[in-house]
Amino acid sequence: DDENDKQAADYTEEEILKQAYEIAEQKLASQGLDTIDYVISKVASDESLYGLANEESCAFIADKAEKLASLSEKTALEVKYAQLEKEHMLSLCNHAYLFVEDCLPVNQREVTNHLVNLYGTGGVFVGNDEKGYRYVIGSANNALDILTQLKSLKSKGGGSKDMIQGFTPASKTELLKALS
Repeated sequence: DDENDKQAADYTEEEILKQAYEIAEQKLASQGLDTIDYVISKVASDESLYGLANEESCAFIADKAEKLASLSEKTALEVKYAQLEKEHMLSLCNHAYLFVEDCLPVNQREVTNHLVNLYGTGGVFVGNDEKGYRYVIGSANNALDILTQLKSLKSKGGGSKDMIQGFTPASKTELLKALS
């Protein structure tokens, strides 16, 4: 037992976790066995890790591996959703300003950049007339001039000469009139 404890002590925590993660990853790719049992049996059968395999540590590692797999699936879905949302928003771009009920902030910025490339000035307003709009507006000239126009409508925001962002309580009609 003392020799096994000495062998285990020679491994860093990072090395042990890496090997346990690899074992859990293999399990997630396989079918049939309970993850905890699988990890325990694999770690216990590896002489270099003998004595470290206990149900609690293996359950922890297996849980983390399952969460990582779940997170990978979730991330893939989120990326796909963002891509589809952006494509849909781009299909709606028939003038310099786009109004949508909701969208991801990254898409708001990317579609704004697209509108600026098309029209020289453009922006995406997210929200509605009732609750107001958060906006991102870009300009090839000076977006700060647009900010001055928006502030006359009790809008708040800031930014640079290239891009501004903020919130406005103004209606779509008021905004389009002020921006024309």
